[in-house]
Amino acid sequence: SYLTVQSLNFVAEKILMGSQMPFMREMINKDNGKLTLDSESIEMIMQRAPDWTRQMELTAYLLRDNHKFTSLLAVAEPSWINDPDSSNYGEDGRALKDAIEYESLTSDGSFGLLNLENLKIFALDGQHRVIGIRGIKELLDFGQIAYKDKLGNAKKDEFEKREYLIEKLDTRSSAFSKILDETISIEFIPAILQGETRDQARIRLRNYFVDINKNAKKIQKGDEASLDETDGYKIVGRHVGFKHPIFVTDTVNRINRTDQSIVKTSNYIATGFSLTVIAENYLKKSDKDRDNSWKPLFKNIMVRPSEEELERAKKELTEFFD
Repeated sequence: SYLTVQSLNFVAEKILMGSQMPFMREMINKDNGKLTLDSESIEMIMQRAPDWTRQMELTAYLLRDNHKFTSLLAVAEPSWINDPDSSNYGEDGRALKDAIEYESLTSDGSFGLLNLENLKIFALDGQHRVIGIRGIKELLDFGQIAYKDKLGNAKKDEFEKREYLIEKLDTRSSAFSKILDETISIEFIPAILQGETRDQARIRLRNYFVDINKNAKKIQKGDEASLDETDGYKIVGRHVGFKHPIFVTDTVNRINRTDQSIVKTSNYIATGFSLTVIAENYLKKSDKDRDNSWKPLFKNIMVRPSEEELERAKKELTEFFD
């Protein structure tokens, strides 16, 4: 594989969904040499197709001042890979060259030039990051972004204007116009390697695909409560709860900060997650204006409250625990 750095604009314009990859959906019928649909592949790939209803929140995340998308894993596929009669296959059906042409610029081959001309590029991991980036381009090109259904079809007359999102997310207009100039690392995997048959290459990519999605582990709620720096209720809950003498003294810690359970034989009387729930339940009822300004703009997209708001809420929750 090859690790590169590309602009978000490159991602928006060049990278397709992994679920669109013909190579992962089809196989060659050994009897007649023609491409046929593989029902097993189709089912697996379509289960991992991106949920376009998430585009709005992912685009809003990119509009926040503090944002960062992790690397994409992409497959580069040449057109000849789907042609069994291509001159790039030997008589034994094995590829005579890699899908990606690479020119080394160093003696050890560790640094060089990739030729991405005439290749289709598909996101094997990071499809939702791609649709979030496409949302930014949609805002730049059309001044608004449409709400989509799960398949990516725009809903009629349901959209958010660029100015509304910039205002709500406290984004500087100058920063917004430069988001697509930001960079992201992309690891390119050749769809086929020299010496592979088409079926061997397909099995290799499917193994990558399954392993990535099978082994991905979501952050636990206890860890999220301890680390979140955007959700006002989580910030206040841990800042007050983790220091209040009901729960923590010089000799005793009564908070399970990682799990959501409390073992009978432990000294725990609360969890880090439960403290954030207490903070939210109490603070949102004590100040309706706070609840309106602190609630998510979209499902998982929040804006960190001002330090003055946080300090006021910390004082209220401290008095409650007192």
